[in-house]
Parts: sequence; C-alpha cells; structure tokens
Amino acid sequence: PRVTLVGMGCRERVHEQRLRCSLYEKPSLSAQPGPSVSRGENVTLQCRSETSFDNFHLHKVGSPAPPRHLRLGDTAAPSQANFRISPVTSAHGGTYRCYGSRGTSPYLWSEGSDPLSLVVTGKSWVEALPCPTS
Repeated sequence: PRVTLVGMGCRERVHEQRLRCSLYEKPSLSAQPGPSVSRGENVTLQCRSETSFDNFHLHKVGSPAPPRHLRLGDTAAPSQANFRISPVTSAHGGTYRCYGSRGTSPYLWSEGSDPLSLVVTGKSWVEALPCPTS
C-alpha cells in the first residue's frame, strides 16, 4: 500500500518503507561522461546536493528493484555520490532520479532530483564480433 502524508510534505513511497519527502532541497543528477552511452562502456551517475546528506539513493523510474544506496563517510556540504554502472547494458537505459537523506532520519528523503534519461546506444562488443565461419 502507498502512504501519503500531506501534512508533512511527503509524496509517496518509492519502495517498501522508504518515504520520499520534500523536507530537504532536491539534489541534482548528472551522467559522466554524458547521458548517452554505448553498450559495454562505463557511466557514472552523479547525485550532488548543496545540503549535507550522508546517504544517497538512486532509483530507476518504473523499476520494481529497490533504489541503489550509497553511504558517504564525509557529511560536509556540498555532498556528492557517484553511482557507477559498468559495463552498461541495454537494461540500464531509462529514467533515473536520485534522493538524499540523513542517517539520523533514514525514512525522510529529499525531494527527487529532476529526471535524467540514460540512453544506451550501439551494439556491445560481444554483439559486434563476427560469427565464425566453417
């Protein structure tokens, strides 16, 4: 079941018991080297915030999988988490959002970042290999 806590500014559940709330400023999400990547290459999704967060969560919109989670050792603002995807497959393509939270309030998440569309192009190196001839 979904939970909506209008009086607290919460939106709804992202996954299981984790609540997404707009108590904190939303982080920004970018892709390095860029949002278009070829299969088999590497990409890093960077979630950055001017707010001091020690936890970041990366969610693929529409995915039933729980968000990826990174805990930072340094909590000084600005804070940034790097979610590395290596190697990229066609399954990684889609829309992502990231969220920040603090360890002292793990169920209170920031507003979601603006969505980032990750576009996976080309054939993987395995697909590009020629078929053996007899």
